[in-house]
Amino acid sequence: WCSDPKNGVIFTGYSVENTHAQNVLKNPQFVKTQGDVTVPLRMSISNISFSAHSDFEGTSTFIDILDPAHIVLVHGERNEMSRLMEALNKRYDGLSHTIYKPENCSSVNIPVPFNKIVKMVGKMSGKGVRETFSGLIALSHHKYYVSSSDEMSRQVPVVISNVNQTLNLRFSQSFDLLEKCLRSIYDGVERLSSPTPSLKIYEEVKVSEVGGDKVRVEWRSNPVNDTLADSVTSMVLQIEANPFTNRLLHGCCHSDQLDTFGIISKLLAKQFSLSFPDDLSQTIRVELDDSVAIYNHLSGETETTNEDLRQQIEGVVHTVLSVLEPVQLS
Repeated sequence: WCSDPKNGVIFTGYSVENTHAQNVLKNPQFVKTQGDVTVPLRMSISNISFSAHSDFEGTSTFIDILDPAHIVLVHGERNEMSRLMEALNKRYDGLSHTIYKPENCSSVNIPVPFNKIVKMVGKMSGKGVRETFSGLIALSHHKYYVSSSDEMSRQVPVVISNVNQTLNLRFSQSFDLLEKCLRSIYDGVERLSSPTPSLKIYEEVKVSEVGGDKVRVEWRSNPVNDTLADSVTSMVLQIEANPFTNRLLHGCCHSDQLDTFGIISKLLAKQFSLSFPDDLSQTIRVELDDSVAIYNHLSGETETTNEDLRQQIEGVVHTVLSVLEPVQLS
């Protein structure tokens, strides 16, 4: 088919010297087939580079951004690599860059100094040799700096950035239910005046309804806010995934005051088939085999001669109270 001028071939990358592709790119009058038959070459030949490898401008721009101390040139034709290395050496002459062009299968030894020099800047410059202090250490242009946190941006050539995170979660339950349950856990929940239902938790984490079947959690990332956002996310996923928890929370979140006695009664009834609550006296009678226990919600005490039964009841009570107690953030 190479003898038909209606046919053509397009080379999309670099062709190594002394290969059949490199020979065809030179447009000879005749070529040899794989069967060692000489045939005329009349088809069209084109070369369009789809290579992701960078040229001198791309490589030097990359070096300018990263400012590395050592540069290793690999994966290129020998003559082209030599010309690139010569051009880079000329461009970065006098700067702290070492450029290597290793042969195939050869190793490169890059010295790594053990001792590092740290420059104390700003208020830190007056600290004594054995004096204890607190500060931030930064690496910039192969030099280490120690500075106080409030002087870092002025004393050290670094850029401080903020990371804002957004997380979309599927949530097919009522947003009012989510709000009431969040208020039962956190005492810093604020309803925002916006076209879509939205909440702000401790003025840091925003929760919004999206499209009726999703909620969006947004926050500025830092250790405290990340932890808060994780707990909010866990609550959303728990309400969505666990029908029993959903019904339980739906029953207890309709009033500002949580019915902890009712929740404890439901959980004890799930664990012990013979459980008898008394709303008037706020007590729960639990029977297990030949043992009887009386839990007094007002005093928080459990009366029984069966120590194992006492520990099981107190474990349920402790779990409920620890989960429903509002979180305080300083």
